[in-house]
Amino acid sequence: MNKSLLVHDSEKLQLSKEVEQKLLDLQKKGIDVNGLILQMLNNRDVEIEKAKQEIVVEEIERSPANKEPSRYISIKIRKLLHSEHGTKCSIPTCNKLSSQIHHTQRFALARMHDPRFLALLCEDHHKIAHAIDVSVRGYAHRG
Repeated sequence: MNKSLLVHDSEKLQLSKEVEQKLLDLQKKGIDVNGLILQMLNNRDVEIEKAKQEIVVEEIERSPANKEPSRYISIKIRKLLHSEHGTKCSIPTCNKLSSQIHHTQRFALARMHDPRFLALLCEDHHKIAHAIDVSVRGYAHRG
């Protein structure tokens, strides 16, 4: 049974002719192209997690306890986020371009830019995230 390369029912995976031909050539040789691609994707995930850990260590070493941390998010962190998440908003149902970096762990508490707790969002979803944060903080203070 020939399975289509579908991401969602309405979206097809777009491969260049060159990539498609190379995959077909490998498959004709009896090479498991699905396993090959899965291994490559898993290696990518491992590399990204390793880079995140290195950045966390750098962030901790760079920020003395008595100094106010910078709100500037380094180019290194920005590049890592884009290599992990691409250019679209992190909300799965949103297809807008990301234009904001949101701290899912409040910066005022963490006092660092931990890439494990940063999300690329479009402007609208960033506003929503902050509105939720404000309402949750207000509710916690009333409780």
